[in-house]
Amino acid sequence: MSRTYRRGLYWPLISLLLCGLAACTTTRQPRQDWPQPRPDDPNAPVYPSWPPEPGSEGGVELPQQPAQPPVQNFPRSATEVSGPAVMALIQQAQAQRDAGNGDVAAATLDRARRIEPRNPFVWLELAKTQLAQDQAQDAEATAQRASAYSRGNPYIDQDLWQVIAAAREQLGDAGGASAARAKAGEIARMLPSS
Repeated sequence: MSRTYRRGLYWPLISLLLCGLAACTTTRQPRQDWPQPRPDDPNAPVYPSWPPEPGSEGGVELPQQPAQPPVQNFPRSATEVSGPAVMALIQQAQAQRDAGNGDVAAATLDRARRIEPRNPFVWLELAKTQLAQDQAQDAEATAQRASAYSRGNPYIDQDLWQVIAAAREQLGDAGGASAARAKAGEIARMLPSS
């Protein structure tokens, strides 16, 4: 192979390499310091002091967060969140429970749970059905599970605490029943009157 041919092959590679290196370089931006607040500025940010003062959260007062999201954002009933098949099963189970067929109602609600496993209204109805069948421990456990799916919905949580109170009363736990009723009452006071 001749030298001229090899030189002709290297130049395009070298120029490609140089272009690649030029693309990788960055221009240095001038350093920007945090703006220093003026001492007379009322909107100046407050930075935490170190070490924190006793009884404070790092020298900064934390804003108070609301305990619950606004109540109006929560669904009030199963019809607002359930599909038509689940609503039909809930209504069928309620009729079965009212007729004294608790086992059949529980089986119907099991079908609804398989369709919508995280629907707290289905779990609430199952807890009510278990309570009607004198299965107090199961009813309380189911109500606790429904509470996990309700995500703080006070419309459901109020009913759940009433179910828990009734379950504890069936179990002979008067103190627990009283505490659960107090919790239900506290939630009821949060709800808008309509």
